[in-house]
Amino acid sequence: MKENWFSSEEYQARLAAVRARMESRQLDGLLLFSPANVYYLVGHHSIDSWEFRALVITPDRDPAFLLFNFERGRFEASSWLQEVRFYGATDDPVDELAALAGDLGLAAGRIGIEQNATNLNVATYRRIEARLSRAELVGADRLVDRIRMVKSAAELDCVRRAAELTGIGLAAARETVHAGVVDGEIAAAATAAMFRAGSHQLVMQPTIAVAGRSGLSHSQHDGVQARRGDSVFVELSGNWRHYSAPIMYTTTIGPVDDERNEFLEIAHETAEAIIAHAKPGVRACDLAARGHAAMRSIEDRLQFHYIFGYSVGISFPPHWIEESLFHIRATNQEPLQAGMVFHLPLTMRLLGRYGSGTSRTIEITDDGARVLTGGRDPDA
Repeated sequence: MKENWFSSEEYQARLAAVRARMESRQLDGLLLFSPANVYYLVGHHSIDSWEFRALVITPDRDPAFLLFNFERGRFEASSWLQEVRFYGATDDPVDELAALAGDLGLAAGRIGIEQNATNLNVATYRRIEARLSRAELVGADRLVDRIRMVKSAAELDCVRRAAELTGIGLAAARETVHAGVVDGEIAAAATAAMFRAGSHQLVMQPTIAVAGRSGLSHSQHDGVQARRGDSVFVELSGNWRHYSAPIMYTTTIGPVDDERNEFLEIAHETAEAIIAHAKPGVRACDLAARGHAAMRSIEDRLQFHYIFGYSVGISFPPHWIEESLFHIRATNQEPLQAGMVFHLPLTMRLLGRYGSGTSRTIEITDDGARVLTGGRDPDA
């Protein structure tokens, strides 16, 4: 059964945009390895994001795809391509890729290569470089990722559905928080609720950090029992057709002290300062400056990353941050465009003591920002 998640017209428009970028860089071919970019251009997707695969884009023919033969069923179920070249368990995929490049007339061509793919290690890259020694290999990191930042209407529908699933997971997590609950129970409740509602494979499991662990970034549940007075940090995202829309949420079991209230209030104000001015044409650095101004009164007490937003959309493990590296931060002078989607991660942490804050996933529209996850509601 074919999983026709996007139309043929959509795929052709994506390829046309990539080929225009290739032409501007005078590339005869483009080698892609990222599961997200493969999925974006030819539809193939699988929970196997670790095996070697390569997609070769040329100016005037359908993409050529090299894939492990054990993935034949997933290819036939998900990709619009009619042909693929498979390699077997005893084959050398780098040799197969070199042969494919030769068949496509690229052996001595100018080839863009995606060097930043999470599933392409240094050793494999060097072997590709050696096997294609007659070609001119040109770094083409984020060539496709930058195109992906601006979502089509069909993609935005996927993000919005992911946001609905995120809300369901957060509601289940909130209902589970009470004195005596173990952090893993909160994670289990959120995960079960999202899966029951139809979420596809989660890119990351829910992050649940209780008490002092909520003040340590990227802490995971560890069998900690929540007690009265503890902070509880929740971060999660539902997933729809490999699109994510994350949320961060913090609460306190029992009375909330003044400082935690202050941090939470400023986190909301920071989000609102960014959202109020986020629209096409506004530079990312100018939004970061507004966010920074909103939190300046407490920054001497905080551990904070100063990334006020990052692009999200298609996501495969290990994370949901798009590889475009288009961040809302002081060093990014590029303007926002309609169709971009950002997660604003605004949890303020007092190192090792607690976290208190919020986040939003926002969609940039012609008229401004549309909030997809999170809000001013004191419970969100």
